[in-house]
Formats: sequence, C-alpha cells, structure tokens
Amino acid sequence: VRSAVQGAVVFPMAARAAHLSGQTKVTFDYKDGVASAASVLTTSGNRILDKAALAAVHVAHFPAATAEYAGRVLTFEIWVKFLGVDEHE
Repeated sequence: VRSAVQGAVVFPMAARAAHLSGQTKVTFDYKDGVASAASVLTTSGNRILDKAALAAVHVAHFPAATAEYAGRVLTFEIWVKFLGVDEHE
C-alpha cells in the first residue's frame, strides 16, 4: 500500500521550481483495494506538497485485498516523501 501511494506521487512543478522537499504523513481508510477518507496527519510545512500527497492517495493503484482482509476497512498512516533533485532515498 505504501509503495502504491509513493509510486503515484507527482512532484508539483511549482514545488520543484522552488527547490522544496519534505514529507507529509497522511491517513486513509482502505477497503478491497480502494482508499477513502484521506487526510493530512503531519504537514510537510508546505500546502502544495500536502495537496500532492493527498492526490497520490486518491490516484494510487492499490493491490487487491487478500482473502484475510476482504471486506474489512483498514486504516493506514504513511509518510509520503518529496525528494529534491539532489536527494536520494
């Protein structure tokens, strides 16, 4: 789930141009491969990055739920990272 969100991140051009980087902690509910009720738990300190983190949750292609979790709502809290051009994970 974490890699699906991080893989869906689109680094905003305005943030890139301003050489911004950071991370936003988001929470969301996940049920049967679909996310809902996403919100920011810990801001990156920049509204543009926070909005991009929420957008990534909404467009991510999540894996299907395993049989053990089918039909259950799971709540996730994950960090979404925005790395600058010269930064590496």
